[in-house]
Amino acid sequence: MSHPIHFRSSVDAYLVHLAAGDLAAAAREFHAPAIRAYENDVLVARDAATYFRKLQPILRRSVMMRGTVDRLCRDRSGETAAFLCRFDGVDTDGKLVRDEVLYQQRWSGGQVVEERQYRGAALAPAMSAAQEAGMLAPEPGAVRILGGGTAACLAGTGEARICA
Repeated sequence: MSHPIHFRSSVDAYLVHLAAGDLAAAAREFHAPAIRAYENDVLVARDAATYFRKLQPILRRSVMMRGTVDRLCRDRSGETAAFLCRFDGVDTDGKLVRDEVLYQQRWSGGQVVEERQYRGAALAPAMSAAQEAGMLAPEPGAVRILGGGTAACLAGTGEARICA
């Protein structure tokens, strides 16, 4: 298990990348070489190279993207993070796009070793299950930090960059 401060700062930096819409930097900097990634419970990548290839169509179609992080729940002792991210942007055809994604991550040594993303029809049931299991902050604008620390810094802001 990594040091709690390292875990916290790694998650915070990852969220800053998502807030800036920089999915490529988040993946390059924080995904473990042997990451296992799932979309709606289907395994889509067994390593970082496959994950990054899977991102390419999204990166090519996006002219501008920003993420709004909400309902963050970090468990320092278990090195897990769960949060909702709403991505708003513009594609290459000038169309506005929006995607809401629930992330459930397992971290080790400052890297994401497993990531589950839920979107579309799978989003609402996954959010409900995560909330019932205590893996997600209970309401929009709320943050839950397990294993010590304070959540007050983020409550109601939706801003990842100010996480302490």
